[in-house]
Amino acid sequence: MSFIIENPIILIIVLFIMVVWLVFLSIQLFTIYQRDRMVNETAKRGNITSLINQCARNISLVDTKLEDTRLYQGQIRNQLQGAIQRVGVVRFDAFDDIGGKLSFVVALLNESGDGVVISTINGRQESRSYAKPIKKRSSPHTLSQEEKGAIARAMGAQCRSNKRFEGDYEEI
Repeated sequence: MSFIIENPIILIIVLFIMVVWLVFLSIQLFTIYQRDRMVNETAKRGNITSLINQCARNISLVDTKLEDTRLYQGQIRNQLQGAIQRVGVVRFDAFDDIGGKLSFVVALLNESGDGVVISTINGRQESRSYAKPIKKRSSPHTLSQEEKGAIARAMGAQCRSNKRFEGDYEEI
């Protein structure tokens, strides 16, 4: 007891915590009282059965809408599996005598690594473009280092330095 008398701040803190707890409990009790009163008034009017039936209908409606939403989500998921979700670009100098990294490769892939790689090689007099199909991050056609780099970037590979290309990528 002498400890509390010597340290009145502890007593004040304890009292403050008790007052906050009392306010919290009072609010909870008031909320319960309000709900109880509403149910009792409904029961006195004889409408409790219709209230329960209405709640059951609302729950059934929510269940139906939830199932519709699940079906719609499944349809969207199926559509997105084939959509282009990953893009990787590698710019490079195709020829030693031409700078500016005007040549580039773009990989357009879905989540599974299927899609296309488009390569454009720019020279002084002409430009050439090539497209190669990609299936699971590889192609039946031989892929250049730049094309492999674009695929790696598109699939989110970790970076590794290579001076020839603009930026970094890791080979797959």
